[in-house]
Amino acid sequence: MDGTMIKLITITGINYAIIHLNIPVQTLL
Repeated sequence: MDGTMIKLITITGINYAIIHLNIPVQTLL
């Protein structure tokens, strides 16, 4: 795995986490 692949996986993981954390936060607010 090269650096580009690692960056892509990291960005995808962060975006996934943000999307799934935003849903409960908006529900609570």
